[in-house]
Amino acid sequence: MNTTVRASIIGMALVAAILVTVTFTKLTSNEPAEDLTAQPAASAVAAAPTTTPADTGEDSSTTAFTERANPFRPDFPECPVTTIAGIQFPCLGHPDKTAKLPIQQPTVVAVWAYWCKPCVKELPLLAEFAANHPEYQVIGMHADQTPQAGADLLDELGVRLPSLLDSRGDLAKAVGLPNVIPLLVVFDANGNKVATLTLSPNSADDIATAVAGALQG
Repeated sequence: MNTTVRASIIGMALVAAILVTVTFTKLTSNEPAEDLTAQPAASAVAAAPTTTPADTGEDSSTTAFTERANPFRPDFPECPVTTIAGIQFPCLGHPDKTAKLPIQQPTVVAVWAYWCKPCVKELPLLAEFAANHPEYQVIGMHADQTPQAGADLLDELGVRLPSLLDSRGDLAKAVGLPNVIPLLVVFDANGNKVATLTLSPNSADDIATAVAGALQG
């Protein structure tokens, strides 16, 4: 091998050695690399904001619950009487009616409940009796804690008898009623109880006869 060729080989080897040295220096430098597997720090997770339920503005008071349990029903007749024996009762389907309406004419209060089987037969007869005898105030008294169930029964029967709500048996305590339903409580025009009737009427006329007899004494 002549001198010229040997010099060329040595020169090429030196250049290659220099390039390898420079590349190795760059790869081993102190510049940190991006960690693609890194997870958020625990402190960052702990610091994440938490949410709380928004204030809905709903009133959780007993009064608000009562109003929700006795929903407004514009198709239900308003109660002509709301105060009996000195006690004011809410009107089924009209929770906003708070006026004290005392008895001012002979009044028949029909005590019923949605779960009472005999009431299913008697309620339509009471509605017919009320329509035939405007000289009396005829009003129901739903003796239960679930106004909606009472409204559902009236809907099912197609009866639109104005009814008060007595969830605690206040009327029975005030005027001494027996622990039985259905029953009719008859009051004179002054609001005095004159009779308690437990009937099994077959017609509206049966009710009319019994009420007239009670008022005549």
